[in-house]
Amino acid sequence: MKILIIGPSWVGDMVMSQSLYTTLKQNYPVATIDVLAPAWC
Repeated sequence: MKILIIGPSWVGDMVMSQSLYTTLKQNYPVATIDVLAPAWC
């Protein structure tokens, strides 16, 4: 399974979304998770 997350544009929102990535990896351990983020990340 492949998962693409379109990341938020603000630094604080990107930091707060870290728990989402952890939860996804726990629920889908074999999935490839990619985050589309702005260049400043």
